[in-house]
Amino acid sequence: MFFEDYLYERPDGRYVFSPTQSPENAPGNTNSQGTFNATMDVAVAKELLTNTISASRELGVNKDKISMWEKMIEKMPPYMIDEDGIIKEWLTPKLANNDAHRHSSQLYPLYDGISPEIEASKELQEAFRKSIEYKLDKHWRGSRSGFMSFGLVQLGQASASLGEGELVYECLQHLVNRFWLNNLASMHNHRSLFNMDISGGMPAVLIKMLVASDPGKVSLLPALPSEFPEGSIEGVLCRGQIKIQRLSWDNMNINVTLVSAKDQETELVVPSEIKNISVDHGSGRIEVSGRSNGRTIFLNKDKPITLSIVMQ
Repeated sequence: MFFEDYLYERPDGRYVFSPTQSPENAPGNTNSQGTFNATMDVAVAKELLTNTISASRELGVNKDKISMWEKMIEKMPPYMIDEDGIIKEWLTPKLANNDAHRHSSQLYPLYDGISPEIEASKELQEAFRKSIEYKLDKHWRGSRSGFMSFGLVQLGQASASLGEGELVYECLQHLVNRFWLNNLASMHNHRSLFNMDISGGMPAVLIKMLVASDPGKVSLLPALPSEFPEGSIEGVLCRGQIKIQRLSWDNMNINVTLVSAKDQETELVVPSEIKNISVDHGSGRIEVSGRSNGRTIFLNKDKPITLSIVMQ
């Protein structure tokens, strides 16, 4: 209801977000944090409407509103790239980036997965990647302390969504060595200023390297760095009521045990082409999907299934 009231249209039919703020930051050509069309606010509105439509369809409610919300998404300002090839923090040519800031609010569209328009655009993906590289160069590479843990978690999350395993590992190294003590207490600054807000940040980045999920799709090892040739993780909850009880890998071999809270089918995706896949334990069915590195898995409610996967 807020966005239905707050947004208004430009002559070209696109929405204007005004006022907005990109947290703690001001454009490079103004002195005011009060702005319009902040990339984060646009991404939040898209996410909210998309999730509300999805939930409404699942629950069979709001049928009279769904078409309006879909039209609202179509009117959102598109993501923009500045003259340096970096994603813009404000979606307008009138406000200049201020990329030296410690936060990365413009990366919000990649904090938790990747939206369809970014996934479909190599140009946008490259612009987001360049933004990450710029922040790492500015604040972390060659620095003994860096700025703070929050900005680093943001960079790690966005890198994982892009499948950039080496960038995620770079972020993870800083988080582990500078912001988490040996007792796993989390710090705001370099090994100082205890801060609970960020306690889940480092584990979140680590998990996102190893598992990504959307309703109907589970991706294993989506941003695995070369430094992790083998390993395992247990108890990862995925979207779509699926739990990965255990995932282990050793170079080109993957073993995974999944259990679903309902009867369903989901696409299981791995980093490279599948040479062989088999059911080691449990019941379920495997069928080809639309990609060589994926298979459609049929899961039975509350019945674990263990799969062995050999990649090319």
